[in-house]
Amino acid sequence: MKDILSMCRQYGVTAIFAYNARFDKIHLPELNALQWYDIMRLAAYRQHNPKIPANADLCGTGRLKRGYGVESILRLLSGNYGYCETHNAIFDALDELEIMRLLGHSLSSYAPL
Repeated sequence: MKDILSMCRQYGVTAIFAYNARFDKIHLPELNALQWYDIMRLAAYRQHNPKIPANADLCGTGRLKRGYGVESILRLLSGNYGYCETHNAIFDALDELEIMRLLGHSLSSYAPL
């Protein structure tokens, strides 16, 4: 963790964008000095994700009731319904970056935790 913090300082990293960021932030208290942003807050809500079908089962807030994990959302956004997530730090980061790219929202659209 010391190496990660050192690298963040070296490269001027001040923010972390993560899918379901609350979970990661709780489990990585060493990174609490950084500002956290939750990608899921835009990806899983119809008002921010135009690819969510009209017939999707939604909560009153507009969030999908189910099927809003990284793999499901990436399949929906990319149209690649055969995509299978490789679950490790590097591929998770690439998947989440791809979700952000496909959503097309500016960084300022993501609210800090």
